[in-house]
Amino acid sequence: MDIKLWFELIGSLLTLAAIIFGIIQYIKAQKWKRLEFISKEINDFENDKDVRNAKFMLDWDETDVELYHDASDWDYEDRFVTVDDELLKSSLTTYENDPQPDKPYSDIESCIRDTFDILFGYFEGFYANIKTGLVTFDEYYPHIMYWIDILSNPDNNFKDDKFKNLLKEFLEYYGYAGVLWMFDEHLKRISKAN
Repeated sequence: MDIKLWFELIGSLLTLAAIIFGIIQYIKAQKWKRLEFISKEINDFENDKDVRNAKFMLDWDETDVELYHDASDWDYEDRFVTVDDELLKSSLTTYENDPQPDKPYSDIESCIRDTFDILFGYFEGFYANIKTGLVTFDEYYPHIMYWIDILSNPDNNFKDDKFKNLLKEFLEYYGYAGVLWMFDEHLKRISKAN
């Protein structure tokens, strides 16, 4: 083999190595961008006052919640409302299953509904990102698993079956298909684990 062929072979191998190195760097950069994106999404989710309020209501049977956090002209104490599970259930009742369909939702019930609409809006956004292939459910799952379990798992006793049934009807009635999909995915995972 003459020297010219050796140089061509070495040049081809170096070019191939450079291409492989470039691909590896590109994959790493893409992974980093995905992580940054997910981090921002979760940070926005965790720091949203309405999401935090919804989490407080899910975590406790009765708690004081700053439902009117945007009412800056109100005294601080007046922004809080005591929310118990019964108020939460009446707030998430749809017109279809409302035992008192002629009675309008109270201001507090409407505010609670709005708070949960924001929580579910985030979940729907996560679902859209998953369905477009931008991220995977596995990448969101550790951050939302606890809350999805309270909302959907029949074996989780934070909220009773009546709440879970009302919530499912609420999500179906208002078209939160992405949230329901996440519930199904979560329930599949826990059934596999058992």
